[in-house]
Amino acid sequence: MTVANQTARTSAIGTATVGQEVAFSFPAAATSDIVVTTRVTATGVEATLVEDTNYTVALTGDTGGTVTMVTSVAATSYIHISRATPRTQSLDLVHSGSFHAENVEEGFDKLTRILNDHADKLNRAFIIPITDSSALSMEMGSSVARASNYFAFNSDGEPTVVAAVAPTTATVTAAAQTVLDDLTVAAMVTTLGLTIGTNTQAWDAQLDDIAALAVTNSNFIVGDGTNWVAESAATARTSLGTLAETEACRVDGTHAYTATGVGFRDQDDMLSNDATAPPSQQSVRAFLYSIVTYDGDVLTHNGEVLTYV
Repeated sequence: MTVANQTARTSAIGTATVGQEVAFSFPAAATSDIVVTTRVTATGVEATLVEDTNYTVALTGDTGGTVTMVTSVAATSYIHISRATPRTQSLDLVHSGSFHAENVEEGFDKLTRILNDHADKLNRAFIIPITDSSALSMEMGSSVARASNYFAFNSDGEPTVVAAVAPTTATVTAAAQTVLDDLTVAAMVTTLGLTIGTNTQAWDAQLDDIAALAVTNSNFIVGDGTNWVAESAATARTSLGTLAETEACRVDGTHAYTATGVGFRDQDDMLSNDATAPPSQQSVRAFLYSIVTYDGDVLTHNGEVLTYV
């Protein structure tokens, strides 16, 4: 056998059918060297399958082989096939014994497969550039030092652990952590106490109408049958069905209370003889005192005492 392929993995999406076949093009010495793992596309959840229970393997020499699914894998998951060559050495060369070229070749092939398996893993590992100083220590702290802490790099670019993550001046507080560990937006809303209809007002187009209204002095907010609108005092009186300003009577008498639009008459001699405008209190008093005389309890008119009948 030879090792002509440096790859040590392949993948295919599930078809949700029993008997699905997935071919691989890297050699393996035994079917137990093949590892089959499924991964849910949406969540990344992985599961390592069991040979003969979930799948079978057929090897085709140094060209690879085929994995056949015994249990179906959903179309929402991927099937990943990789190789894990045991790091053992079973070749025993005896001094002055017979030389079996195939056995020796298999020993070299196994080492090559192990190297390829390690290279496949190293391709997914953190590796510092070749141009970095060899004096850098990439050793992490102990498990005790790492426990419940965060992975970070110091000013030299060496790995370290920190108790809190503080980019610039920001710090993830205990309160913020209660939100960050929520798995869904709905859970975050509950944590923040922002449940619509319970803690917060739901969005409504009519609230947008109110927010867009100009805050003009003396305006009123009224409904026009469809939206909320702002109305001036005059327009609001029309909407409310009240009298116009020219038809209403003010306490200062500047406007009449009838449709004529005539205000209170302040006319001491009452000569206008107006049939609609009422006289002011001052006009009534002045007119009466012009024709009668009041002295204590006695009223006189042209010198004659007026009596009540």
